[in-house]
Amino acid sequence: MYIWATPIQQVRGVGPAKAKELDGMGITTAGDLLEYSPLHYLYPGVTNIADAQDGYVVIRAKIAHIERLPSRVPIVKALLDDGPNHCRAVWYNQQFVVQYLRPGMIVTFWGRLNNGELQQPKFCTSPTGPDWNNIAGGYYGVHNETIRAALKEVLAHVDLPDMCGGDSRVGALRAFHFPATKQVHDVALHMLKFDELLVQQLAMAERWKHRKQQQTKPMAWDLDIDRQIKSYLPFTLTNEQQLAVDSIMWDMTVCARPMSRLLHGEVGSGKTAVAFYAAMLTALNHKRALILCPTTILAQQHYDTLRGMGWDDVGLWSQSSCIQHVVISTHAILNNNAILKSASLVVFDEFHKFGVEQRAQATKFSPHLLLVSATPIPRTLALSVFGDLDVSTIREQPTERGAVVTRWVLPEKREGMYSILEQELAKGHQAYVVFPRIESGDEDVVSAEKGFEQITERFAHLSCLLTGRASQDDKTKAIQWFREGHVKILVSTVIAEVGLDNPNATVMIVEGADRFGLSQLHQLRGRICRAKDTAFCFLVSDTSNDTSIARLEVIERVNNGFEIAEHDLRLRGPGELFSTRQHGLPDLKFASLIDDYDLILEARKVVHAGQVGGGVMEMMRIKYSENLLLGDVR
Repeated sequence: MYIWATPIQQVRGVGPAKAKELDGMGITTAGDLLEYSPLHYLYPGVTNIADAQDGYVVIRAKIAHIERLPSRVPIVKALLDDGPNHCRAVWYNQQFVVQYLRPGMIVTFWGRLNNGELQQPKFCTSPTGPDWNNIAGGYYGVHNETIRAALKEVLAHVDLPDMCGGDSRVGALRAFHFPATKQVHDVALHMLKFDELLVQQLAMAERWKHRKQQQTKPMAWDLDIDRQIKSYLPFTLTNEQQLAVDSIMWDMTVCARPMSRLLHGEVGSGKTAVAFYAAMLTALNHKRALILCPTTILAQQHYDTLRGMGWDDVGLWSQSSCIQHVVISTHAILNNNAILKSASLVVFDEFHKFGVEQRAQATKFSPHLLLVSATPIPRTLALSVFGDLDVSTIREQPTERGAVVTRWVLPEKREGMYSILEQELAKGHQAYVVFPRIESGDEDVVSAEKGFEQITERFAHLSCLLTGRASQDDKTKAIQWFREGHVKILVSTVIAEVGLDNPNATVMIVEGADRFGLSQLHQLRGRICRAKDTAFCFLVSDTSNDTSIARLEVIERVNNGFEIAEHDLRLRGPGELFSTRQHGLPDLKFASLIDDYDLILEARKVVHAGQVGGGVMEMMRIKYSENLLLGDVR
């Protein structure tokens, strides 16, 4: 009898050599095997040539003509006829087929049909046709025979808990891998999708429940504290910022358990101000707040902003002790258990640039947790990948801001772009020029260092260079010169993506724009959405890659960050956008975070109603036991 975790080498018929092959495909256990999806399917039964559509088909026809064509690579072509209709068949480097096939023979062929031509089909010359048990069902590529044999063995002897409603999980998996019809396959796939989402939602609910079982003493809050905090803010909070503050205030001052909240929203919508409110509330309760940033530039920016607001109880963490109540740092602070233990609030800014293990390290002493995302998170990810968090969303911009004109520019049209840049500089405005890399190494992409030389030559001594390789002092000086207006053009790598807030900058030029992700481009554009003046974002690229072209067309056409997030999810997929690194749970095998939004909602509803049943609970423990509480390591 097999279980989900049975090593694949222990499956009968899978020896060390085959186990090594399967391991290279990510199949190490019986569970991995059962969740491995076929490349395509063949269903029992023959299709008439007239009804055959492109894809994998089974055709029974008479060979009207067959010949081997003279060429360096042997090619065999045949004309197949099932009466009123005909199609072609072709084999490459398989000249042996002419030894088995003759004109006039009636043969069953199966393979891929493309534009009326069967490509590399297999065949059976028996009058009774093929043994459907050997060919029907899923096809798994190079190791097809090994996988099919292992699947049949495991499905015949595996012990798995039932699905929600008492349906057989083994039966659904068998119907998925070896369906008798397309309809049977579709029903099985829907069952497996829903079951997988139930298991994931249940895991997230268990994580949330575990987090909420922890206890903490509520902080003090009243209108005087609220007025005191808001006196430091240079603007009045928008309605949606206030709603986010109210939720955070409720979590920290009313609930007797640690906050676990995700804050996301449009670029420039004031998420940082909300995070600062939470940090100042913590400090006014004589408790410590940690604000963790992915870069020293962003950490310095937050420090300077708080100091500029008049809040003096803030420090930049170094190896020396830090006595302030608000401490700002990079991930380096995660090695200091003493300061982590003293924290009542931990804020992760740009949290997607931290791993789930780093979040676990920072929260092992059960502080309040606030995760801040620079850009909006697609709705399906918010429901699934981050389903164990409470969510606050900010769509509203803090002040009325000017329009941003976005244009995709070919390199040969650069002069026209520079003319607009000159006009903006003449008005006293400033600009960013961002490159995808520091040094040369790819002849198709200009480096920041080379680009800096070109910009300096073109615009005299108006520019400075900022890269991640520079020392901290040089970074601080470059940002300070730019912010104070001594430098008009800041040439940078993607380090400019975050941590730079200069309302006087009205031009963003992104060289090699096809090398950046969609959300990255939107975030870079957000650097110039800070004032009422019209701003210009230029995306320089001569790419011919279809995916890159799609990205550039979207960013040129769409300004809404939530819409861009959905486009980014479709273009890149959830695995690249937010992988296991962010949530600590295995990726989905059957369901899609892109296409199955309604199914996610339904699964979430069933879980919250407590209607999943014992089989789903048992399956969650089987699949996620090691990862379930990774976000709450103690």
